Formats: sequence, C-alpha cells, structure tokens
Amino acid sequence: EAYGVCGLSYAKCIPVILPALESRFESLPLVYTTTQSSEEQARAVARYAMNQLEISSFAVIYPDVAKFKDLGQVFSAEVLKNNRQVVAMVGFNPDSITLRWELDRVKKQKPEALFLAMDTDMIINTAPQVVYYQLENVKLLGTEYFHNEKVPRLGEKTVEGAVFAASAPIDSEAVIEYKRFSSGDNDFIALRFFQILWQLRNLRGYNRSTLPSILTDIFRGNEKFYIYQIRDGDFKKLTEITKE
Repeated sequence: EAYGVCGLSYAKCIPVILPALESRFESLPLVYTTTQSSEEQARAVARYAMNQLEISSFAVIYPDVAKFKDLGQVFSAEVLKNNRQVVAMVGFNPDSITLRWELDRVKKQKPEALFLAMDTDMIINTAPQVVYYQLENVKLLGTEYFHNEKVPRLGEKTVEGAVFAASAPIDSEAVIEYKRFSSGDNDFIALRFFQILWQLRNLRGYNRSTLPSILTDIFRGNEKFYIYQIRDGDFKKLTEITKE
C-alpha cells in the first residue's frame, strides 16, 4: 500500500512521511522516513561488534525470505568492508521447526558472533536452538526485531547478552504532550504519528519549492539510534549513535 500512496503523492508533488523501517522507501522521491532502517541498524551493530567488542569472525543466519536475506547481506557487506570475516551465511525454510543442520554448518566454522536476520518470532524460535546445539558462547547480534518484550520473556537465558541496534525511542517531550491530549492507551502507531507532528511543530515560512529541503533537514539532519544489550531480562542501552 505504501508504494501506491508514494506514487500517487509523487505525481501530485506532495511529500510523504512514513514511519518505515525499510531503506527502499528512502530512495523514492519526496519520501521521508522517521526511523532508522533495518539495513542501517545492521551496519551499526556490525560496526559496534567489530570496533567495541573486537569481534572479527561472524556468521549470518536468515529465513529464505528476500527481505531478511537482503538484511543479512547488508550486514555481511559491512563486515567484509572492514576486513573482518563472514565464515558462514546460512538460510533456512521459514516454516522449519528445527535448525539442527543449519546451526551445525555454522558451528563447524567457529564464529565469534551470529547475526540473526529475522523477525521477533523467529528470534524466539532460533535463540534456544543456538544454545541447544552448543553455540552458547557465540554472541547474538541483531536489529530492532530484538527490541520486543517477548524476546527476553520467552527467550529467557538464551537471549541473555544479545546486542542489537534500534531506532532511538520517541522523544520524551513528545510523549508528555501526547499524554496531555490522548485519553486512551499509549497506542504505538498513534504515538509515532504524534511524534511526526511534534517534529513538524516549528514548520513555517515554506512554499512548494522549499518544503522538500526543509523536511530533509527535519527528518534526516540528526538521525539517532541506540545500541542495546539484553541483561538480566531487560534492555540496557550501551551507547547512542548520531548519524549527521
């Protein structure tokens, strides 16, 4: 649906603002996203693992879905660009119950870290198997799909110590303002929408020709995301990264 909306809006020269996590939307004219893409998060956690954790040998596991295969390739490209090793890149059928053979292939290559290019439910299914098949000393890495309370609750000790990148949380001032005007629960989508309005609150003195450049400054001029680690069943921020 987003592509159709973007195409129609572009034909009418109307900017589109999306809370999207996929970088493919950022390449479309007059489209602005308000969160770091999964691809950018993959690059960030790769750089953190290489530079701060001093890991040099990586493996990637992903379901055979184009979206996640591409995510794994982005992570791998960042590792190789920095002269580290990707010793295994393994895909699996997303309907698989057991990953015995796939994880056995990974285990034989003896990586120091394993990047899980997959969604939240698949992480919950995969992490216990990583431990069960005796890869418990391998550092788990990932993206925003780890940032879900189900991961530490259902994954328990198998996700302990995992490191991942995620978009910076919604601005605290925006949350306060949202609560002032909202009578219902803190619905995530509504809160994201309010955050966009909050970022646009100072938008003035523009015309059709200057609006695109002003929106670029607002949404892309100071992008932030966090690096988290799962510790004691909770998310602990390790560092904050600003992409100028």
